[in-house]
Amino acid sequence: MTAFNKKKDDSVQHDQNCEHDPQEEPGTQIPMEEAAQLVAREFRALVVKRVYLVPGNNDLCDENPRNRYRYASFVLALQRAIQKQQDERKENLDDAKKAVDKVNSEKKLTVPAVPVQPPARPEVVDLTFTLDRLHEDDPRVKALYDSLSLPEKEQYLEPRPSMPGTCSTLAGNSPLINGFCLLGLDSSYFKPHTGSNRAKQIQNDADRESAIELERLGKQIDVGSSYLLFTHIPDIQDPYRKTTESSWLIRTSARSKWMEALGRSELTAVFAGHFHTSNREIYPHNFSYANSIDPLVAQKFWLAPALAAKYQARLPESKTARGILLVDVTRRGVESVSPEADAQVQALPLWFSPLDQKPSLPADDKMAAARAVEAERKRPSGDESYYAATKGTFLGSGDCKPSPGKIAAQSLPTVLHGTTGVAILHLSNPQPTDAHPSLTAGPFFNQDTQSLIPDAKVAVTAVRGGGAAPYGAEKRREHRRGCQH
Repeated sequence: MTAFNKKKDDSVQHDQNCEHDPQEEPGTQIPMEEAAQLVAREFRALVVKRVYLVPGNNDLCDENPRNRYRYASFVLALQRAIQKQQDERKENLDDAKKAVDKVNSEKKLTVPAVPVQPPARPEVVDLTFTLDRLHEDDPRVKALYDSLSLPEKEQYLEPRPSMPGTCSTLAGNSPLINGFCLLGLDSSYFKPHTGSNRAKQIQNDADRESAIELERLGKQIDVGSSYLLFTHIPDIQDPYRKTTESSWLIRTSARSKWMEALGRSELTAVFAGHFHTSNREIYPHNFSYANSIDPLVAQKFWLAPALAAKYQARLPESKTARGILLVDVTRRGVESVSPEADAQVQALPLWFSPLDQKPSLPADDKMAAARAVEAERKRPSGDESYYAATKGTFLGSGDCKPSPGKIAAQSLPTVLHGTTGVAILHLSNPQPTDAHPSLTAGPFFNQDTQSLIPDAKVAVTAVRGGGAAPYGAEKRREHRRGCQH
């Protein structure tokens, strides 16, 4: 999902170099306010009522530190959307209570009371406090800051030292949860920027800002406290990229500050994400694939898998590494209730899986790729190339090569619950004439018995793309092939 701003005429207003990257698989562009509302509804459904955020590289146009205002804008829009939905829910409950009270009064009934308070809203906290830290340097962030009401400043900005549940240091204040101070490191622009003159300028800005960020981190760690650090990009080689270097490119002086902070005994662990590899073995703490890694980095970093389908949309779910990381951290001097009491950090990746679980089939990987092609609407223009991409992608498909003057297409698998159902296949007819196609469907596969269904019946109807009434189509059954001609 790519969020953008709208002009007054509802047209898209992109920031420079901030359009959707087609290499990141299918993505839908929606207005930022709408994106905030969608995420707010998802967060409101969580059992967990406190969500901590750190910025990632995709939050910034061109991964440029000058564009951190976009992250600050979205976080503020999200916080406001959550509060607005909470207020609307409260108004709905108030109206419902008035209606129930009226019925009870007029008809002398005893209708069960309606709750007058909605469930607690989720609290969203930016661990880097980008809005608070940058409003004096970036006029776009200042405009956001100046728009805050007094209650919003108390809720969304960096907590004051006098507030309960707060760690206070020379560099500011951070949340205190179960004896741990939670710190956020903005690594969203730490990746290398090379090539063009513009990229070199971004790297210069990144060098300057990363040095400031890492110096600030060092000042946040005090003697005698326990800290957990959260960031987006890990200081580790990306297994997806063809490089042997760390994902960070920072100056030597900045790296010295970083290693000094990382080496502090008070810093228990560092949690990061960013990687989109399908290799599950690296999560949460296996870096044996890396050509070179500092022992201290390997000791303290823990990786969470990505939940997004980026770079993995063409794979079946069983071959992806998408999910979340469940972590149990034990503070020094506190007895753990877990079996491994001597371990300070225990982490378990929970892998994403669809609701309609089914056994993996040999052609699942190809069908996932075909599904991604369909979602991208990038079906190759020539029948031969599409045939090459989808040949053998369905059980028993045989040879789906188009004969002269005909087209061939492979339908994506559709799971039917019960004995009936409907599947839609979109065909692009390259023939210049408005010929009536002859369609064939099959075979049909029973996932429970892992066998073909010999007597399944199907009625195939051709419909024009605009949704007009069906026109003539031959109805046939075919159990030998999975092609449509």
